[in-house]
Amino acid sequence: MEKITIEDARARVRQNPESFENHGILGKLLYKANQYEEAVASLKEATYFLGALIGNTPPNASHVGKFPRELITRMQHDLYLMHGDCLVNLQRYQEASETVRKGLGLIDEDPDGWDLLGVALANGQDVEGALHAFREAVRHNPSRRDLWENLQKCYTALHRPEAEIVSDVMKEKRDIEDDMGVLADLLIKGGEYERAQLVIDTLLKWNSKDKRIHLPTGKLHIINGDYKKAAKAFEESVKDDKSNTEAIWHLARVNAILGDTKKAEKFLDSLLSLDSGHANAVALKQLLSQFDKKARLPFGVMIHRIHNFEDEDDDDDEDKATQHEYSERPELTLPIGSTIEDALHFMSKGEFFRLCQKKEMPYRSLTVFQRPKKISISPFSIDFPVSDKAAITSEFAMIEPHGYVISGGSGGEITDLITPDSSYWFLKTSIHPIQRVSLIATYSMMKYKAFQN
Repeated sequence: MEKITIEDARARVRQNPESFENHGILGKLLYKANQYEEAVASLKEATYFLGALIGNTPPNASHVGKFPRELITRMQHDLYLMHGDCLVNLQRYQEASETVRKGLGLIDEDPDGWDLLGVALANGQDVEGALHAFREAVRHNPSRRDLWENLQKCYTALHRPEAEIVSDVMKEKRDIEDDMGVLADLLIKGGEYERAQLVIDTLLKWNSKDKRIHLPTGKLHIINGDYKKAAKAFEESVKDDKSNTEAIWHLARVNAILGDTKKAEKFLDSLLSLDSGHANAVALKQLLSQFDKKARLPFGVMIHRIHNFEDEDDDDDEDKATQHEYSERPELTLPIGSTIEDALHFMSKGEFFRLCQKKEMPYRSLTVFQRPKKISISPFSIDFPVSDKAAITSEFAMIEPHGYVISGGSGGEITDLITPDSSYWFLKTSIHPIQRVSLIATYSMMKYKAFQN
């Protein structure tokens, strides 16, 4: 077959300027020659004319022009991804992410597409968005170490502890099933529960008796409030490995939540015989001896979010500021055996009704606008109506439970047991420790001034 040069392709475009194939061939040749600016123009034309051809074809037709519809969809997908890669190379990251998303909207089971989207988002400073994209890339091809490496870099950039877990995946010689189990856990930590279930379902298809599914399955059951199913999953996990301290701990606390104190204490004794310094097990034993089995423990949380308006197009300089939003939920409750992580998962799903038995819940919000010449404070305090609908409020809509650390209040880790009358201040893991101290001090001072009356 005769090799087509860039000049040949240009001549073809001049002969038939409305052919998506001609524009596509030229765009591909320019792309391979690293002539990205010109390639972008050609690929835009290719997708435009291809889109017009598709639009003029009946939706139920098996062919678009002379091509089978499935092949046309693949062509369109590939054009968008090539176009997106050109834009990444031109450092036009916002355009790149939008273009790649169009390609993924056509074929979303493409690890290279998700990886490219992650690269565009990470370079465009949306590292949290990139984290989701890289997890999707790994989900569609968990055997590729380059995808795991990008995921690890993302966790590292956000100062997330999962970076070490992913690093271990890349160091060790492992079965793909082991990697899938790690991915399921990472998706749960990131609040992507449906995708975690898809990974578990894939493992079940491969081997319906795979033991690695029990632990993540049990965790998902807790998040969904199916404590009896969770107990069964953890029991299976302990049957497989009687020294699995993580499974035994979850089994103990789930039985405590269910009100079966004897079973909970039995598993706690078993856990402490394996790990006498297990602080959560010691704390739960003490709580079970102090409170009625149906007791709910009160606690409060404060979460800090940042929105930066400085890079947004706005002619009003007054609006170009950094907004710090502090949201307080001071009167929440959960049953004995619940952890701070449980609360974060319920909040990430917008299910505040699981954290409050009252019809209304106190809510405080403190918004601080930091501008070059002044700081303004906007306090807001209401009794918030509790609903059984998901995504009640927007402030937790994008929360990743393990994307936060406890940086004030009662201290500790998010996997810790909830203790009576505790308060927890959550800050993003991506915030530098010195900034955290400053933010907490600022919040305490602002809160005192804003709510003193």
